[in-house]
Amino acid sequence: MIDISEIADGFGAKKRKSRKQKFKDECVIPPAIPKHVLGTLTMSSPRSKKAIANYVEVQAREKVLHADKVKAEHVLGHDYECWDVHTNKDRYWVITDPTNLYSHDLFPSLITHCHSTSA
Repeated sequence: MIDISEIADGFGAKKRKSRKQKFKDECVIPPAIPKHVLGTLTMSSPRSKKAIANYVEVQAREKVLHADKVKAEHVLGHDYECWDVHTNKDRYWVITDPTNLYSHDLFPSLITHCHSTSA
């Protein structure tokens, strides 16, 4: 007679010794991915990406290393795209139509903060 614990089909619980590696820390944060590799790991329209990169290179006079479309919205009849662009010197938000760029140093979040004055 076969013991149910010896069945390895996923329904029985086969007894095995744990072979877990012991780490000094519980969390392991991998190193940052090099910016020149990021483009191979994201999906976007190459034509739009090239247009955004060209715009930033002309306006900022910096070499674009990576551009990633992070958001697209339709607001009051207009389509807007928001891009996260990394250059050899800085990082920018690029928002389209009309196209403008904003430094991450001045605008760390894509969400705009509205300042209201009270009377």
